[in-house]
Amino acid sequence: MSFPDKQVRIAVICPNNVEDMELIIPVDIWRRAKFIVDVIVYDTKANFNLNYSNLKVFSNFAIKGTNLVQYDAIYLPGGPGYKSYLTPSNIEKEENESRLHTALKKFYDDETKWIAALCAAPVALLCILEDKASDLKFTSYNNPELIGEFQERWLNKKIVVDKQVITGQNAGCSMDIALSLVEALAGIELAKSIADKLFVEYPGMNSYKFLNK
Repeated sequence: MSFPDKQVRIAVICPNNVEDMELIIPVDIWRRAKFIVDVIVYDTKANFNLNYSNLKVFSNFAIKGTNLVQYDAIYLPGGPGYKSYLTPSNIEKEENESRLHTALKKFYDDETKWIAALCAAPVALLCILEDKASDLKFTSYNNPELIGEFQERWLNKKIVVDKQVITGQNAGCSMDIALSLVEALAGIELAKSIADKLFVEYPGMNSYKFLNK
């Protein structure tokens, strides 16, 4: 297993009621890859709940005090709390624009940065990016009401990679999106090595749908 020469940093943005698998599995995989993974609380200063288990997660990182530009990737897990991404967090109401929104727009324009979003979160991402990502293809939870106006760009795939954006359809794709981001940031050798040790088949990003690359 060959780890990256450069220290890779991922920001995981967590509103309240984030989906359990969509947080825990990717964070586990990225730490196996020796990435720095910071779980950043979005709605409050110190903690949030997981949706299914109702476990409370504490973190030293809150969105208001974190410089997101320092990271190589931003990950948005889904769950019922995904709508929180659409507005400034409860602890930054006095600011003109959400720090998350500003960072996502900068990341989208920077070919060295990556964005990943899973389940319902890709729809929130498209709303945040607006016209900037008007041709971006994606997948998300398969619900016409959720997908709404983005239906023509939605693909019925487990994972879609378009430009520097990786989207996954549902919680069952947590491992796939995690390994895809490992490959994007540190190469397929490391991604496959982690997958093999866990007896997981990982086909590589080339097997997923690439558009506008």
